[in-house]
Amino acid sequence: MAAPLVGRAAGAAAGRTAGRASVPKATKAPVGASAPVDAQPATKSAPKPQPGQSKPKPATPAPAGPSPWRTNVSSTVDNGAGFLLAVLVWGWVVMPFLRGGKNEVANVLRAKFVNQAADGSWLP
Repeated sequence: MAAPLVGRAAGAAAGRTAGRASVPKATKAPVGASAPVDAQPATKSAPKPQPGQSKPKPATPAPAGPSPWRTNVSSTVDNGAGFLLAVLVWGWVVMPFLRGGKNEVANVLRAKFVNQAADGSWLP
């Protein structure tokens, strides 16, 4: 005899069958025999609305394509990376060039990446 399911296993087993309609199993008929008349699948007719009730709304189909407000993560990251690089170039190259030309750009890049002052002395 199998032990009863407890904890997460019981919840998972219950979740697998929740919401499923009970479907009768088909019986095998001998080859050549005609199918019984009552073996037709049962069709559900829509319930008739009672006076004072509105008609039930038909289910709206889900959109076929991706949602318009969702974007691809990689495109968002690429756009953010491009913006960040543009800001860094603006601060380390363009602004020093406008202030003092090529020598100022060289001084800023030397101070940033080599840790040397404009005169060549080491910065603390």
